[in-house]
Amino acid sequence: MPGESKTSKRRLAARDRWLAALELRKKGWTYERIATELGYAGRQPAYKAVMDALKEAHREPADEIRSLEAARLDDLMESLWEDIGPEDVAVVDRILRIMERRARLLGLDMPSESKVDHTIKGPLIIREGKSKEESDE
Repeated sequence: MPGESKTSKRRLAARDRWLAALELRKKGWTYERIATELGYAGRQPAYKAVMDALKEAHREPADEIRSLEAARLDDLMESLWEDIGPEDVAVVDRILRIMERRARLLGLDMPSESKVDHTIKGPLIIREGKSKEESDE
């Protein structure tokens, strides 16, 4: 496939097959079973297909993934808004959880303040490359 267009029918079919192999692996299928189901020559080509699909998935930029996840959360929230009534406390709670998740995803919340204590308690004695605590064990 080198030199071949990334949108050629052959490349697109191969990519679809990789993704199908990955989905089957996520469901717990063995490589042998994936090979049989999708027509790979054996376990090794099925394994390679799953690994190729994983590599492809990791190439997707993080910003695009965040945008996609935010859009999904927006769609979920919109569908809940359509059915909300004055007594729907559970739906309001779900909407608030979606809003919290969206804010965390997009980094909209202020970071919580954390305090680190750098106090050293007692002397640290090192003998022959080991700390006192290690040599006491």
